[in-house]
Amino acid sequence: GAPRMTELVLVTGASGFIGRHVCSLLNLRGIQVASLDVAKPRLESKVDYHFSVNLLDSASVREVCEKVEPRYVLHLGARADTDSTSLSDYRVNWVGVKNLMSGLRKVPNCRFLHVSTQFVAEPGHDVSNPESFSPFTAYGLSKAFSERVLRSHQDLQIEWVIVRPT
Repeated sequence: GAPRMTELVLVTGASGFIGRHVCSLLNLRGIQVASLDVAKPRLESKVDYHFSVNLLDSASVREVCEKVEPRYVLHLGARADTDSTSLSDYRVNWVGVKNLMSGLRKVPNCRFLHVSTQFVAEPGHDVSNPESFSPFTAYGLSKAFSERVLRSHQDLQIEWVIVRPT
């Protein structure tokens, strides 16, 4: 493949609200940014490389991961509304993680930040056990599945962390 781009960050969902601001901040700090998103990045996002890829397309996700060999992945790409009650409408949330993990299998020393949601646990649920879920929406359930998918890839040489913004 191509030579590894030092300190390159692959941002999924780079065209979203958080993604475009993160990309701009990374760019201001001189860090190379690759965007993986179905939508083109907005002009203010300042990405170095853009890959128009759907997270459900495992072959294309793998191709991007192997091409750019990211040092870091900031996984923001998701369907993040609560409009639907159908779990299948949020399939990209856990299948996207599965495809990214498969794509990163051959990428050495990658660090992965998975952005989940507080919706994996209903208000009042004890979250001291990070694997205890009580989702109250289809979106929350899809994100609980995404966390389980990530945890199931312990065999990979990838350091990962899950955050659940409020």
